[in-house]
Amino acid sequence: MDNNREQLYRAVHPEGTHLASSKDTEGSYRGVLLDNETNRVVGQAEFVLVEPEPEPEPESEPPVVMPPQVVVPVAQPQAQSGGMPAWMIALASMLSTLIAMRLLSWLRN
Repeated sequence: MDNNREQLYRAVHPEGTHLASSKDTEGSYRGVLLDNETNRVVGQAEFVLVEPEPEPEPESEPPVVMPPQVVVPVAQPQAQSGGMPAWMIALASMLSTLIAMRLLSWLRN
C-alpha cells in the first residue's frame, strides 16, 4: 500500500445502534455505539480497513505516426555560356534551328 495515502475504515455495528456524534469536531463521530431508542451507550464499533480501489493505469497515448517523407530532387540550374540562364540557351537553340531550316528551304528553291 502507498504510504502517502490515507487509510480508510468502515464502522461495523449491529442493527439498532448508531455511532455517537463528536462534540469536539462537527461532522465527526466517535467509536462509541448508542442504542437507537434510548441513546445510551451499548458498546464500541468495530472498524474494518477499506481496501482502496487500484489506481487506474494512465492511458498511454498512441504513438504519433508521421507520414513518410518524400524527397524530390530538384536540378540546380547550371551556369552555362558565361552565366547565361538555361531558358535563354534553350530559346537561342530553338531560334537557330528555325533560322537554319528557313535558310535551307530558301537555298533549295
